[in-house]
Order: sequence, then structure tokens, then C-alpha cells
Amino acid sequence: KDLNRARALFYGKDLNPEDTLILAKSLFLTGYYSPSDIFSMINGLKLNHDFSIEDVRFYIVIATLSGNHQEGLEVSSKLGSIDDTVQGRMFYASLLKDAGKYTESIMAFRDIISSTSDLSVKKLSHRNLGQIYFKQRLYRESIEQFDSILVLDNSDLNSKIWLGRHYSAMGQADKAKALWSEVHMSNRSNEEVKKLLGLM
Repeated sequence: KDLNRARALFYGKDLNPEDTLILAKSLFLTGYYSPSDIFSMINGLKLNHDFSIEDVRFYIVIATLSGNHQEGLEVSSKLGSIDDTVQGRMFYASLLKDAGKYTESIMAFRDIISSTSDLSVKKLSHRNLGQIYFKQRLYRESIEQFDSILVLDNSDLNSKIWLGRHYSAMGQADKAKALWSEVHMSNRSNEEVKKLLGLM
């Protein structure tokens, strides 16, 4: 609120970049403005290597959420440090997914899986691949990804819920219900599976 008052007192002049980003993050975290409104506030910032990676990635996320996918991808390539760490590569692969560039995203996630020994990163990459294939109605390919997660961690309830969705979409209601019932037995407070089983 104080930063918004400051903007008003500047009679239309913008805040400095640091304060603009603080305001933008506050508006995002509180849900006070939409991503499109926030992007219109920050897209005039001249980002460079002096900005922290957290600020650069915040800008990229807002660009993506507001539908400005190409801007997000371009800034990510230039300033997002996407090749420096596994997290950077995951970030970029997720951006490609959100931008609907599924072929590139699939290649990026597959490359991550083959080059890391981190089980949590492998699981997250398989989950993203599974969701991409599911969106494209490539159920067999998607099932393979969620099965791969269960090979790594058979207690992953989220993957079992997703597999149930696949069987339901393929008309195999009994298989779907069996999986969802298994999840429900393991975690009776899971709201999502309750809805899927019609218990709510």
C-alpha cells in the first residue's frame, strides 16, 4: 500500500527498479493484481546481469503467467542462468512446457533425467513429461512416465492419482477406482481423491 501511494505521489513517474520489483512481488504474493497488470508494471525494466537471478526469474515467471511466453523465454536464455545448474535447466524446461513448446520441453526434461542422479529431480521431470503427454492425449506415453516415478518411489500417491485419471480417460473406470481407493486408504484426508471417488 505504501509503495502504491509512493507511485501516486510521483505523478506517474516510475519507482526505481528495485522498488518496482518489491511492489510487483508484493502484488503477486497477495494476489492483489493479475499477472498481466504486474507485467505491464515491470516490462519496462531494462534487465541486465546486475539484477539478481531471483529478480530475473520473477520477471520471467510473470511474463509467462501473463501470456508473454516469448519474452519469458528470451530473457531466460539471456539472463536466466539456465545452463548453470539443474534447477536452471528445470526452470527453462518448465517454461517451454508452459509456453506450449512441448517437443522442446520433452527433450529438455528427458535430457535432465539422463544426466542427474537426484531422485527428486528425476521424479519431477517424469511428472512434467507425464502431464505433457496427458495433455496431448498420449496416454500410453504418459502412463510410462508415472510408472517410472513409482519405480523410484512406490509410495508416491500423486502419481497413483494421475494414473487413475489416465485409466478413467481411457474408459477403464474399474482400474481408476482401484487406484484412487488405494490412495484413499493410505491418506483419508486427501481431498482430491475424495472428489474423484465421489465421496464429497
